[in-house]
Amino acid sequence: MTKKPLNEIKEYLIFITDRYLGVRPRSIKEMRDYYARKLKRYNLSDEETQTLIEERIISLLATSLLDDEAFARWYVAEKSHFKHRGTIRLLIELKRKGIPDELIEQALSTKEEQDVDIIKHLLLTKYRSYNMNSLIERQRAQNGLLRRGFSFRDIKTALEENDPEE
Repeated sequence: MTKKPLNEIKEYLIFITDRYLGVRPRSIKEMRDYYARKLKRYNLSDEETQTLIEERIISLLATSLLDDEAFARWYVAEKSHFKHRGTIRLLIELKRKGIPDELIEQALSTKEEQDVDIIKHLLLTKYRSYNMNSLIERQRAQNGLLRRGFSFRDIKTALEENDPEE
C-alpha cells in the first residue's frame, strides 16, 4: 500500500470526527483510541500517528467539541436516568473512558436521582413480578441490581422501604 499524503489523512480525520461525534459526545480517550484504530491502515510511524492524533485533539478542545467535564456530566445524567445504572457502575465506566477521578466525583455529585429512588423505581417496574417474600427471587432481584452498579446497602434500604409487610 502506498502512503497517502498527510493532508489527505488529515481531511479523513476531520470527516470521521464529524460522524463519530455526531452520534453522542465522546471523551478525549475515546477519540484518541478511535483515531489510533482508524490510522492503523495507513502504516504510519508511531510518531506520525501520535502527532496527527494530538493535532486533531487540540483542535477539538479549542472548538469545545471535546470536553471531559461536560462528557462526564452528560454520561452520568444519561446512564442513570435512561439505563438506571448505579453509582458504582457509572464510576467504573467513566474510569474506563479515561475521565480523571476529580471530574468523576464532580459528575456523580450532580446526579439528580439518588440510587435508592432508582432502585425503588426498578422494583416497581422491572422486578414487579418478583415475589420478594421468596428468598430465591429476592436474591435474583438483588443480583440484578448489583450488576447495575448499586450498592448492597442502597438495595437493602430500598427493599425495606418497599416491603409492605414491615
